[in-house]
Amino acid sequence: MKFLLYRRSLIARINRCPTVVDAVAKHMRDIFGWNDESEDNEEHKACGSCSGSRKSEFWIKCDRCGTLYHGDCMQITPRMDKKIGKYRCPYCGPRG
Repeated sequence: MKFLLYRRSLIARINRCPTVVDAVAKHMRDIFGWNDESEDNEEHKACGSCSGSRKSEFWIKCDRCGTLYHGDCMQITPRMDKKIGKYRCPYCGPRG
């Protein structure tokens, strides 16, 4: 009986821990000042490859992790983007 109570307590503690996605999202919000409302705000964009933030360039977003990249950094044009459909960045890979 004690073991079951300990197990439930342990599982409850584990479930309260943040996931890797939560931790990374918090870190990105802390660094760049992002929040859910301003995620698409151009002044907060930083390329996942070069860390630059040029407003007028073509950007592509990974459909898995949501990281933004300059089209030039990923060697993707707007025309290619239309043909790709769902884009996965080099870190998520084609099979992710």
